[in-house]
Amino acid sequence: MSDTELKPIYCPCCGSGKTGTVMLCSGTLYSVKCEHCGLISDGKSTEIEAVKAWNTRKPMERIVEQLNEMIDPNVDIDTGEACNNWVLDLENAVVEECIKTVLKGGKE
Repeated sequence: MSDTELKPIYCPCCGSGKTGTVMLCSGTLYSVKCEHCGLISDGKSTEIEAVKAWNTRKPMERIVEQLNEMIDPNVDIDTGEACNNWVLDLENAVVEECIKTVLKGGKE
């Protein structure tokens, strides 16, 4: 893909593909912004630099590792035995869905 065809990839925060470049500071800085959640990248001197920085952010493996660390075991703290905590199960399910979204490259 040439620089003229370079497009920002999905948002690392929400997974949305609704991303685009925005001009900051009267044309002296450019950023990529997610139209869904509002995440915005650091300003760069050119639009191409902004898109390249957005597209080469933190490796997905590290993001998945951090998400996996958020999953809490559903066990009793005192006994170590499995317990039925539906709130924890729900929270873990949300994190697992986030991991799936990251691994497939964002929402469709």
